[in-house]
Order: sequence, then structure tokens, then C-alpha cells
Amino acid sequence: PVRIGREHLALMKEQADRMSRLVNDLLTLSKLEESSPDRAPETVNVPVMIRETAKEGRAISGGRHEITESAEPFCLKGYKDEILSAIGNLVANAVRYTPPGGHISITWKRSPEWLELAVKDDGIGIAPEFLPRLTERFYRVDKSHSKMTGGTGLGLYIVHGIVAAHGGTISVSSKPAESSTFTIRLFFTPAAADAHAAIES
Repeated sequence: PVRIGREHLALMKEQADRMSRLVNDLLTLSKLEESSPDRAPETVNVPVMIRETAKEGRAISGGRHEITESAEPFCLKGYKDEILSAIGNLVANAVRYTPPGGHISITWKRSPEWLELAVKDDGIGIAPEFLPRLTERFYRVDKSHSKMTGGTGLGLYIVHGIVAAHGGTISVSSKPAESSTFTIRLFFTPAAADAHAAIES
């Protein structure tokens, strides 16, 4: 009988996980590009999603990072599956590009005009010349690192599409070898205020 060593099993699992991530990203992208304009938006409880995503991030990290979350009780009118995908992609990226022992924070707060989601890490950072291309399809700053961490090059492209579909913006600030912060801003609407009141009551 053929015996498969642990290294080969680990390699097979790694390739299977990478293929799974690619398939999932392509499915999300397909849904996003074929989204019906008649689809009715839902009330999205973002604080609950952030707690779920932080838990998933800790599972991906396997205890190698400290992941904290802070969320003001504001909801959002939008599409639950898409918002969850956007948050999940940002947190997964932060885990992949932050060395063991690093800290990742997820925050959700209101400013006078915006609802703002930020994912900050103290990872490897991104050089300024690469920032304008981060949301391009299949674009990866460091292909060797992406190969090691299983990145597909679609995550930020998907996030950008989701944010644009919700009428918002995404920006990134980064210091190479120090930190990166990805910030999503969405207009604060009366629907969000009503949802906030419902959570508080």
C-alpha cells in the first residue's frame, strides 16, 4: 500500500484550502456582479457580524494574534451576505499579513455623516506605490507571501465592489513594516438611526 507522509498530507490540505478559498471568492464575485437591482436591502446588525468575524479571525489565527473588536450599536441598510464577506475578507487579510504576536482591531463607529468600519493591524505594511492598485482584480503586492498565506488576489477587489454597491468608500493608510488600516465609510442614514434605537430599546 502507498503511504502518504505528514508533509504530503499537509501540502494536500493546503492546496485544498487554497482552492476552496478561490472557489468561494469567485462565487461571491459572481453574485456581486449579477446582483439584481430590484433586491430589497435588509437591516444588517453590523455589531453582531463583527463579533462573528472576530471569532472566525481568531480561529484562522490559531492563537497567534490578539484580535479585539469595538462596535457602537448602529445597524446598516444593505445586504447581509455581502457585508459579512467584506468584513471577513479584511480580517482574514490582516491575519495573513500580521506576524505572530501582532494585534488586529476591528472597530465600528458613527461620525456626523458616516458609519465607519476600520480593520487595523500592526503587520508588514504596504509601500505607498502599491496602494492605488490594491483593489484591482487578482492584484497582489507580494506574490511570494500570498502564495505562502493562500491569498487569491480577489479579496480587496470584492470588498471594493461591495462597498461601492452600498454607496460607500474604502481607503487604506499604511506604514511599511509597521501597520495598515483599511477603512470603510458608509453614509449615516435615518434607517441606521432607527435601527440603533431598536437595539437600544
